[in-house]
Amino acid sequence: MSTDTGKEVTNNEPDPLLEELKKAIGSGQINFLFGAGVNGRCFKNMADFNKTIEKVKEMGGTGNNLEETISSLNEEQRESALDVFIEEFNSYYKNGIQKDNISFVNLSDLLKTVSHVIDLAESRQHASKKINIFTLNYDRIVEEALEDNGLFYHSTSPYRNSGSSITDVIGYDVSKRTFIPTFSILKIHGSVDPNHMLNKKHIILPVKQTKIQDALSMEFFNGLFEMKTELTEPNAILFVIGYSGSDTHVNSIIKESVDMGLLVYWFAYSDMPDVPGIDFAFIHIIRPNDGKSEKEKIDCTLSLNNMLKKVLKL
Repeated sequence: MSTDTGKEVTNNEPDPLLEELKKAIGSGQINFLFGAGVNGRCFKNMADFNKTIEKVKEMGGTGNNLEETISSLNEEQRESALDVFIEEFNSYYKNGIQKDNISFVNLSDLLKTVSHVIDLAESRQHASKKINIFTLNYDRIVEEALEDNGLFYHSTSPYRNSGSSITDVIGYDVSKRTFIPTFSILKIHGSVDPNHMLNKKHIILPVKQTKIQDALSMEFFNGLFEMKTELTEPNAILFVIGYSGSDTHVNSIIKESVDMGLLVYWFAYSDMPDVPGIDFAFIHIIRPNDGKSEKEKIDCTLSLNNMLKKVLKL
């Protein structure tokens, strides 16, 4: 594993990064930002949406990723591209999540470890029993990993808002008379519906919104406000996994939160993305796959899980 300094860390020498992480997770507010890369190969990545990619290319769309490219189209073209994307997404999703895939296993194990970290910290007040997960993904992979492990969570999205914010719900074990680790999930770009299907009203495009989309996405901006509120809490920590840096709204929140003291650990599976507006001099960049062949590369979820397990032994 290497950090932003490029220094190789071995098991035989003190690791200042782990020492800092140990202090941070002892009482800090833990937050995650998940992009499409967090799913690994347990679900199709955007690069696998060949029909949609071909469609937007035909219409002259431009951008660094599929969502941005769709957003670059005019309104009529965008509607047409979204029809293709939604049909393709649902055709993949109806086949289910590949839970035997190592990427799902690694994500699941990470969530279990994080819950254990929170459980061990006896000094935490009930509000700090909460783990925030801000995800840009439409699928329910995180929710299913939590359900499979019997972990308590609360999920909201712009179009499936339960009426309560991510700050409103903390789990309580009646038999033990104690608050329990609670995963609060905010699905920033939308979510599949209760039938695990995606449709247009569930999707938020991060850039170049039309006036109609802006009006419909008021809950999207409310969600971003909640995100900023959480990330600017004292002693807040943010772990970024699988995010390409394509949402300018999210980038602005990260930048402003870092300026106010947010501690960020940004995991890069391969090359670090170019994220406009963020000064990475104040962010820990973790590259677990530096110098590794394609066969040797590991999921960033596994890398963070290994780090947390080492911290618990310090």
